[in-house]
Amino acid sequence: MYDPELWLWFAGGFMTGGRQSDALLAEYGGDVETIYKLGAKDYIRVTGSAATAKNLSDKSLIRPREILAWCKENGVSLMTPDNPLYPQKLRLMPQKPIALYYKGNFIDFDAVCSIGMVGTRSMSEYGRQSAYTIALELARCGAVVVSGMAAGIDGVSHRGALDGGGYTAAILGCGIDRPYPEFHADLMAEIAEKGCVITEYPPFTPPRGLNFPARNRIISGLSSSVFIVEGSRKSGAMITARAALFQGRDLCALPGKIGETNSEGPNELLRQGARLASCAGDILKIYSLSSGIDLSKLSFTPEKETRKKGYSPSKPADKKTRDPAESREIFEPDSTKIETAGKQDRYAEAKTSETAKAVSEPKEIAAEKPKAKDRAAALLTDDELAVWNAMGDGICMPDTLFEAHGGSRVLTLLSLMEIKGVVCSTPGGGYKRI
Repeated sequence: MYDPELWLWFAGGFMTGGRQSDALLAEYGGDVETIYKLGAKDYIRVTGSAATAKNLSDKSLIRPREILAWCKENGVSLMTPDNPLYPQKLRLMPQKPIALYYKGNFIDFDAVCSIGMVGTRSMSEYGRQSAYTIALELARCGAVVVSGMAAGIDGVSHRGALDGGGYTAAILGCGIDRPYPEFHADLMAEIAEKGCVITEYPPFTPPRGLNFPARNRIISGLSSSVFIVEGSRKSGAMITARAALFQGRDLCALPGKIGETNSEGPNELLRQGARLASCAGDILKIYSLSSGIDLSKLSFTPEKETRKKGYSPSKPADKKTRDPAESREIFEPDSTKIETAGKQDRYAEAKTSETAKAVSEPKEIAAEKPKAKDRAAALLTDDELAVWNAMGDGICMPDTLFEAHGGSRVLTLLSLMEIKGVVCSTPGGGYKRI
């Protein structure tokens, strides 16, 4: 029997984003009424936490009743894990939120293609324009844009989705009684009208710094793919990226200019195998068969831009007419990878030139080196070896391996293989066997 008072009591017993609530729900089959009747010894046995046992031993329902009364008066609804509309995307992830407060239309997130868009508050003009245009295009094609309603990239992403006539969900790091930042009050009201504003924090919870990393796991949790627009290596956007990988979500990043702080995070992710995304089509191409996605509504794709500028796919563009945007698609270099890639390029050129014999390795030296396949078999796990075998010769893009090998899990496996020295990353986000 559904009892919102008990669910709010249960949610109040834990630090936000902790795993102890997962343990109790798993132990007792999600029956919050049974959990409510337990004693401190049972709580300690399952969670191993005396502090949690102390919190849950307080059986008072006064605070839950006050919260429910406030929600009713202010048009706020409650979503808990026993509700059929509670997203399976969240239900299956570790540290799932126990109570979600929301205003607006809480859609079936499991049935849509939802893209998490996050980035720095101190955005550049390049980041602002990219976030707005891509969010608008995603919305036009039928994708849902999920973000955190923060200043900067988050707010611009919501604005683009709304202007594109789409649905957008804002995940707050504070109570739903207040807009944060305050200058997003009108934006928050519009999102609640045309989309949904969601938080796991009870009313009157201030926007503390510790709230936002926990909030980010819900952004990625509700998303099919997470798109990192701008951010430093230590930004909140990178926390969201790590949560996305942990949850098995696809990960995309906008390439940025070398040396710019805002480009450090996305460029680092691209080096590690995230999918490059410079337009909405780059993000949506693996979701072309998803329900509600219509790629014909894209107004920009690399192919369309090429035709518009008179380029021919089979004929390189004249240097004088090259698109200036191409200069932005630069990746922050790693000195060791540059050296390795440079050596590989020189060998590749040598093998196809008339001087190949002059620079090729002597036969006796080559014979002493183990074959790449034998070396890979000796170093890799079964999952890594399966991906290595699927890569084939030449440069392989990670997204070509997603369907057969588990989505963003491929990125993790490729990173591990790079550490073991059997693959190397290449400019443009690809990988090559070595």
